[in-house]
Amino acid sequence: MPAPILDRPKSPDDWSQLREICVETAAREVAPGQREAFGRLWIDPYRRWAPGWAYVARRDGRVAGYLTGCASSARFYAASLAFGPRPRLGSNLRFPAALLARLLWSYPAHLHVNVRAAYRGGTGRALVERFEADLRASGAAGLHVFCGAAPVGFYLKLGFRELGRLQAGPAPIYALGKSLR
Repeated sequence: MPAPILDRPKSPDDWSQLREICVETAAREVAPGQREAFGRLWIDPYRRWAPGWAYVARRDGRVAGYLTGCASSARFYAASLAFGPRPRLGSNLRFPAALLARLLWSYPAHLHVNVRAAYRGGTGRALVERFEADLRASGAAGLHVFCGAAPVGFYLKLGFRELGRLQAGPAPIYALGKSLR
């Protein structure tokens, strides 16, 4: 499969496609009546508070995948919690306070990456590598991600390491981090 074309969301339609992919790739099926709200909950905080850290991978003339994130999770969460829209934090807040503080200090950037099933096989890696290169250029010390069990292998292959794990109902949630220095 040829390499994706990486760039930034440029239009309202691009952001709409990010929301669609977010729903398509959710860990659990999203009910039809909740799809729009679910997509907005996860994507719109990044559109408002960190649009310069959003990336899209284009293939076949459409958005095949995306990465949203930021260089400073502390600033991102402070802005979004104070002014909205508020991102969904859920199980992440159940991690010990010491681990969350370590993430903000040593791995201050964070990301979410999702790729349509038909375009997997290099697209996610390309998005993460581009994000990491831009983070390094900005001087970020490291980045973290929270995820379920399914994508852990993907992140480990990219050099992340497990920093914590908790049980959230029947499924584990992982805190992974990667130093950029």
